[in-house]
Amino acid sequence: MEHTKYFVRMPCAAKSLLIVCLVIFSLVPSMSYSFPMQDDQTAGSMANDAKKRNNYWHHLDLGLFDGRIKTSPPDSFRYDRRAEVAANFGFDRMITGRIGTRLNIKGDLVRKRLSDDSVPPTIFDTTIQTYRPSIDFTFVTDKGLELFGGVIAEIQPENSMISETQNGKSTTTYGDSKLLARRFGVVRRAGAWGGGFYYQLSTESKRSITQTAFDGTSIESNETIFLPSRVGIFGAFSAYSLFWDFELGFIQARGVGQKDDTGNTMFTDHFDAKLGALYMFGSNVGMKSAVSHKTQSYANSAYINLDTIPATTVRTSIVFGTPESNNYIGIIYGFGRDGQSLPEFNSTYEYKAAALTTGLVIPL
Repeated sequence: MEHTKYFVRMPCAAKSLLIVCLVIFSLVPSMSYSFPMQDDQTAGSMANDAKKRNNYWHHLDLGLFDGRIKTSPPDSFRYDRRAEVAANFGFDRMITGRIGTRLNIKGDLVRKRLSDDSVPPTIFDTTIQTYRPSIDFTFVTDKGLELFGGVIAEIQPENSMISETQNGKSTTTYGDSKLLARRFGVVRRAGAWGGGFYYQLSTESKRSITQTAFDGTSIESNETIFLPSRVGIFGAFSAYSLFWDFELGFIQARGVGQKDDTGNTMFTDHFDAKLGALYMFGSNVGMKSAVSHKTQSYANSAYINLDTIPATTVRTSIVFGTPESNNYIGIIYGFGRDGQSLPEFNSTYEYKAAALTTGLVIPL
């Protein structure tokens, strides 16, 4: 963390408690992102799904997350368990024959508990809200090529993490944060196929952190938060009686965000990929399955955590309607595993996640 020049004199016991809490969970990112599920509302997927000029959609995911970190020796465990509600809605709307707008609003609520297997255990509880609105303006050329550009924001109100140990309770308060990134792209739709690309520019900002011990003394610091650059290539096509869609995302996270004492960033470049297929049985009923994978995103083994390890997610849904206009209900299952080797200890990181998902897509 990048500490400010303001410090508070603290009793040894209180200071020791804060240090222990920081060491135990220093690898857990304070920003909370949805555990890896396919994002059906990227700039690419929204552009590709606009089969008609006016569209409306909404989605809802209800998920449970169970993560575990094993340190051996001495075979001790730390746990990361979350309950999450993620929702979004949006629409496309043509303003004139060629100019339109695309609005999407995402939000998620995460209840997180971090703990270990000590007796009595050290417990960290927090509830985090995150909002990600975006707006793009579209222009359709004479040849039917759609150009789009706009901004995406990430807004997180102030939240607190309360830690409870045998010595008492302490609090870490994260100040509110706001990020705004620009993006642009192009999509081509032609009958049974379509596709394009988009580019999102990186952005970063600061937010405050106040750590308060059980006796009321505190330390103030700040951290760098960021949205990385992202290049997305996406498409959809029909083949073998299936409707296919895919997206490849290349994320440039190296050089932005929080830095360690040597000036190196904690995250590195990585990519994610998604491939899905829809099969219609007839009578407006079908099944859609998709698999996605995210590679590791940490720059150094010291920064491995449950949000930066490689992860794979599988989604299966029953679709009612047509590929262009439908509602669906399904399940999502995600899993990840990674290991690190340090002179001090050896840890294995793994998690499992399950969610219910439902949504509605209507071209108007």
